[in-house]
Amino acid sequence: MLPVRGILAGFVLWIRRLSGAHRVTSLRVRMWHVSGHMPVLPNVST
Repeated sequence: MLPVRGILAGFVLWIRRLSGAHRVTSLRVRMWHVSGHMPVLPNVST
């Protein structure tokens, strides 16, 4: 069997990579929504 610590370390790195990519894409989507829905969000100034 593989060492549990190695499995957990790889799993954490994989989750961090996924969460980092998701964070970047969600930020882009949020900026796109803000720029596309300016009449709906008048208080947000870009």
